[in-house]
Amino acid sequence: MDFAKKVFSIFSVNVGVSGITFFLRLALAALLGPYNYGLYTLIFLILEYSEKLGRFGVDDAAVYLAGRKKYSVGEVALNVSATTVALSFIPILLFLWQGEFFSLWLLKQGSIDPNLLTIVLMTIPFVFFVRCVSKLLLLTEEISKYNLITFLPPLFGLLLGVLGIVLFKGGMYIVFLGFMFSYLCASIAGCFIILRFSSGKFTLRLGVIKDLFAYGFKMYLPNVMQYLQFRSDMLLVAYFLTPTEVGYYALSVNFVEILRKIPATTASLLFPRTAKLSAIAAVELTAKTCRNIFFIIFVLIIPFYLSVRFIVMPIVGDTYMPAMTPFLILIPSMFGVSILHLLIIYFYGRGKPSIVLNSVVLGLILNVSINLILIPRLGIFGAALASVISYTVCAILLIFAFVRFSDGASFRDLIILSRKDLTLYLKLFRIG
Repeated sequence: MDFAKKVFSIFSVNVGVSGITFFLRLALAALLGPYNYGLYTLIFLILEYSEKLGRFGVDDAAVYLAGRKKYSVGEVALNVSATTVALSFIPILLFLWQGEFFSLWLLKQGSIDPNLLTIVLMTIPFVFFVRCVSKLLLLTEEISKYNLITFLPPLFGLLLGVLGIVLFKGGMYIVFLGFMFSYLCASIAGCFIILRFSSGKFTLRLGVIKDLFAYGFKMYLPNVMQYLQFRSDMLLVAYFLTPTEVGYYALSVNFVEILRKIPATTASLLFPRTAKLSAIAAVELTAKTCRNIFFIIFVLIIPFYLSVRFIVMPIVGDTYMPAMTPFLILIPSMFGVSILHLLIIYFYGRGKPSIVLNSVVLGLILNVSINLILIPRLGIFGAALASVISYTVCAILLIFAFVRFSDGASFRDLIILSRKDLTLYLKLFRIG
């Protein structure tokens, strides 16, 4: 299976799962209401921030090191999975220490219910481990298994949560219990995958772990900066505004996330491929991928907006109509986000995370600065506008860096569809 078909396989599964997830989130939003949906979004940030900030890049390092043939997949599998699970206890201990600060700052209340907090924190190691296994499956390009272990746990968890509310009149507890159970099941399956990769050998090698941290830290800071650039708006909206407004903004972001799945899914497979290819081949593949994804986003934007406005919004009701304006503002940001995702992965795959760091640090500073100015004045509309500006500036910086370091690629190669690209679509859909 060539790269385009593998991307199409992941993307087609992702689209189907994302569509179901999208409507389950709409159902959850309608069942909880704007205020409680805002609280749910903020509590879910515990899981999200822990996973994004607490892994220290060791699983990405495993993909890079095995892709560059420094170690075999078997050598890194057990070491990176054990390291990842051990790292998951850092955010747990940190939150137990400073959980009250989180509650007062974001939730605007004294504390989270201890039972709910226990459920959320117990889920963190499972999330870390599943994420690690999915990276290894991408490395070996086992696309079917990757699709199952990546997309099913969040979908199944959300489904259990919605059913729990409908059938048992449960609240936040039942939602997060559903997530914990689904990731527990995925972790059990992941254990068998790790055992297969490591051929049943339970030997930890300090040299491998040291290299995982050595390269992982190089990717960690750019990853953190990039993630905060994408998610700092939610924290600042929570700080300045109410949980109800967080609920509106979260729903608008959920809408846009459907489009963001396109470059994000493609980038997930691009990383191990660029790490293996020669310099020239990696440039050609990245440029071709960028312009095709850019074109797909361009084609989908207007139909997507109309679908949300006239099909989705009547489902959730007029209660969430304030979410439409930030959604409309956020849509153009997907052009910049597409370039961001793909070029960041290119530089990671070529072992140049410092280039990514420079651009995303500037993007984060710009994002936070504009949010601090606009959110108190314009509310969630200001947060959306800040995201558009910062993503666009960061994408432009990465385009200049790519053109400079790629020896021959141009701006046109990244943005404008070529005639040869039509062959890609003919192959994907087997036309003619």
